[in-house]
Amino acid sequence: MRKIKIKPELLSLLTSGEFKHFRSQDLIDAYQKLPSSSKLNQRQVQQFILRNLDRLVWAGLAIREDKGHSKHGEYRLTDKFTPEQYDVGTPHCREVTHQAAEPHSLEVDPLLQLQNQLSTHKLELLTTIAETEEYEALCQQLPSKQPEIQELYNDARNRYSKTLGKVKAIEALISRTGSTD
Repeated sequence: MRKIKIKPELLSLLTSGEFKHFRSQDLIDAYQKLPSSSKLNQRQVQQFILRNLDRLVWAGLAIREDKGHSKHGEYRLTDKFTPEQYDVGTPHCREVTHQAAEPHSLEVDPLLQLQNQLSTHKLELLTTIAETEEYEALCQQLPSKQPEIQELYNDARNRYSKTLGKVKAIEALISRTGSTD
C-alpha cells in the first residue's frame, strides 16, 4: 500500500501526543493557532482538517468513533499511525505564501513572511527529530529489521540536516535584517 502524505504542520499536531483521541473541532482550533495558518480563515482550516481526517480514516490511520452522529466528529489514531505508513508532505502554508506573492495582491511584510517560513521549517524539524527517535527505538525492538530501519533512519537524518540548514539560514537573515532596521 502507498504511503499517505501528511502536511508537516498537521503531522506535528498529530504526533504531539495531545491528539490520540480527539474531536475534529479541537484539531481545527489547534491548527488555526499555528503561526503558519495565520492567513487561513476558519472555513479554509475546517475544510483542510476534515479532508485530511477523511484521508486518515480511509488509510486506516484513524477511526471515527462517533459514527457520524455528532457535528464535530470524534476520532482516534490507530496503531497503524506509524512513520512507515506516512510521508511528510510539503508545508501547507507554501500555497498561502505563493498566493500572497502574486501580483495584484496586498503587499506582504517580508519579515513576517520569513517568520512564517521559519515556523514551518521548525515544525518540520520537530517532526524529523521524532521520526529519527522512533527509528532508533524500532531498531531496539526489531533487530531483524535493522537494515530496512537504517535506510529510513538515514533518510530522516538527511531531511533533518537540510531543514536545520534552512532554519539557520532564515534565522541569520532575520537577525541581520533586524539589526539593520
